[in-house]
Amino acid sequence: MTFIRLADLIINTNCIATARLSSYSLPDSEQAVPVVNICLMLPECSIEGNSDPDVEHFYNVEMLEFEGDLALELWNHLTTLETVKLLSD
Repeated sequence: MTFIRLADLIINTNCIATARLSSYSLPDSEQAVPVVNICLMLPECSIEGNSDPDVEHFYNVEMLEFEGDLALELWNHLTTLETVKLLSD
């Protein structure tokens, strides 16, 4: 398992279902602000630790958004993982 630390979060990269890079422009500025949205699929009760091993596991969906330099660092890290393949531009 690979974990990454993003600000005050530590995320298992195996839980990332999707990641999207976008940007927006600030009023009166020519510079675009990068934004990365990630969707996490977390096993139910994974943080609380009170899951019943006999119960079928369900997943919670968590959406996170990062902006600016942190977003670019996250995007660059995700695109360099061996499990990420570029199919087309």
